[in-house]
Amino acid sequence: SLPLLALAIAVVRYKDKLVIDSEWDVFKQIINSVGTAFPYVFGIVVGRAMKLFGAWRLEHGVSLGVLEQIMGSSTLGSALTTHTLLRPINWATLGLFALWMFSPIGSRVSLGLIEPKYQPVLSNTTVRYLDMTQASKFYSEAAEDQVEIIAGPINALYASSLMAPETAKMSSMDQWGNIKIPYYDRLNVNLTANSTGWINLSSLQPSDIKYSSLLGVPISIPQSSKAGNTTWTMSTTYLSLACNTLTREPLASHGVSSFTSATNASLIPHTLLFQSPIWTDDLSLNATANLTMATAYCDLSQNYVDVEVLCSDVESCGVVAIRESDNPHAPKEFTVLGFDFGFKMLSYLLPLATGESVTGGALPQSTATELFLSGTSSTLSHLTKVDLSLLTQSEMEIRLGQVLNTYVEPARYYTAALSPYSLTGNLTAGNTLEILVPGTSTTLSNRYCINKKWLAMYFISCTVLLAAVLCGIILKAIVVAPDILGWMSSLTRDNPYVGVPGGGTTMAGGRRARLLGMVRVRIGDVGEKGGVGYVAVASENDVRGLDKERVYL
Repeated sequence: SLPLLALAIAVVRYKDKLVIDSEWDVFKQIINSVGTAFPYVFGIVVGRAMKLFGAWRLEHGVSLGVLEQIMGSSTLGSALTTHTLLRPINWATLGLFALWMFSPIGSRVSLGLIEPKYQPVLSNTTVRYLDMTQASKFYSEAAEDQVEIIAGPINALYASSLMAPETAKMSSMDQWGNIKIPYYDRLNVNLTANSTGWINLSSLQPSDIKYSSLLGVPISIPQSSKAGNTTWTMSTTYLSLACNTLTREPLASHGVSSFTSATNASLIPHTLLFQSPIWTDDLSLNATANLTMATAYCDLSQNYVDVEVLCSDVESCGVVAIRESDNPHAPKEFTVLGFDFGFKMLSYLLPLATGESVTGGALPQSTATELFLSGTSSTLSHLTKVDLSLLTQSEMEIRLGQVLNTYVEPARYYTAALSPYSLTGNLTAGNTLEILVPGTSTTLSNRYCINKKWLAMYFISCTVLLAAVLCGIILKAIVVAPDILGWMSSLTRDNPYVGVPGGGTTMAGGRRARLLGMVRVRIGDVGEKGGVGYVAVASENDVRGLDKERVYL
C-alpha cells in the first residue's frame, strides 16, 4: 500500500511543474500500472483483513449470519454474491459495501490524478509607448522643420492611411502596428462604466468602434513578452470636434469677419471653418465666382483618455477598455491646433496632402480627403465629385476629426525622431519622448495539473488500504484461536466419518491442509442402507453416492 500512496505524494510534488516529455512518458506508465494493480492489491490486503476480523469475531462470539457476511466478503464480487443470497439488512451490509467500493474508486481515480495542461503564467513586464501630448513639428519654426522637408513623409503617411482598405481602417491597429485609440465621446450610449470609470469594449464588434485616427500610438513590447498576452494601461489624447449643421454657402461669404475674435482661449473653444467645393457639371476649376461651398464651423477640444491595451501577439493588439483620464491635464480648450503657427502649417499642408482638385488641366475633382469624408469606399475614384453638405452632423464630426488627427500625429513621430517611413518597431529604447509603464504578460506554459477531487478520493482509498494492513497486523497478533475459517480441511475437525487421528484442535487450517493433503474425501450418504440417509463429508471409501429418490435427514 505504501508504493500506491507514494504515487499520490509524487503527484503533489509535481504540481505546477513544467512538463518534460520524457518524464511524462514514465509518469504515464507508472499511473497505468497503479490503476491496474490497485484492485488486486486492495483485494489481497482487505480480503486477508476480513478473514482475520471474522476469526476475531468468532473468538468473541458472533451470529452465524454476520460471520457468513464477513467470510463471504473476501472480494467485491464475493460480497455481492453473498449478500444477494443471504439478503441481510444490517449495518454490516452497509459497512462491507462501503469498504469494497474503495477498490474500483481507487483504481479509477488513480488514472486521472495528474495531466499536462497549458496554464497561464503571469509575469511583470515594461511597455514603452510614444507620448502623444508632446509638441508637434507643426509648432517649430526651425530651418530643419520647413514645410518642404516635413511635408513629403507626412503626406505619404496620411495618403496611404486614407487609401487603405476598409478592413485596415476598421482594425484596432494601423498598417504599421500602432495602437489606434477609440473615440471615447462616440461610444454606444448603452455601455456603462464600472466604479472606476472604465468602459469595457471587448464585447463590441469592430464596426461598433469609431477610432479617433487612422494612425495609432507607437509602442514597443519586450521580446520576452511577445509570445503571450500582454496588457497595460496608457494615457493618450486626441482632437475632438463639435460641428454645427453643414450648410451650402457662396464662397465669397466667408471672409475674416466670419470668425469670432477670442481674447481668452481657455474659456472659448477654438473654432475651425471647414469648406469643400460642391462641383457641378457646369462648373470648371477656373469658374469659381459662382462656386458653392459645403460649410461647417467646428469647435475644437482636446480629449484625454486612459486606455487598457491587450496584445495577444505583436500583430494583434487593441484597446479593450477606456475611460476619461484621471491624470492632470491642460483644459480641453487648449488643443493641438490652438497655436497660430501650427494651425497655419496645418491649414496650408492638409488641403494639398493628396493633390489638388484637378485632373488633367481644368477638370474639377474631389480630393482623396473629401472622398474619405463623404464615406466613399474608394478614395481613388476617377473624376469623382462629392457633396459634403449631405453629411450628417455626426458623420462630419467623426470623419473630419479622424482626418485632423491622422495628419497631426506623424508630426509627433518626427519630434520623437521616428521615421514616418518605418514606424513598426521603431520606438527605440531610451527615447526621451517615450513613456514607460508596467504591464502584465500572460504566457501559456505546459505544466502538471492536479485533479484535487480525485486526489482526495485516492488519498482516502489509500488510507483505507493502509488501515486494512494495520488492522490485519493487529488482529493477527491478538487472535488466539486457530485459523480455521475458510479452510476445507476444517471439515475434518471432530468428524467421525473421516479416518484421521484425533486431536489437533489448535492446528491452523493451513497446517492441517498440508498434513492431510493426500487424504481423499467425499460428500455422500453415511446412513444405513435400509433406513433414512445421512449426508456428511467422509473418507472416499466409506461413503455411498447420493440418490435423489432417497430421503435424507
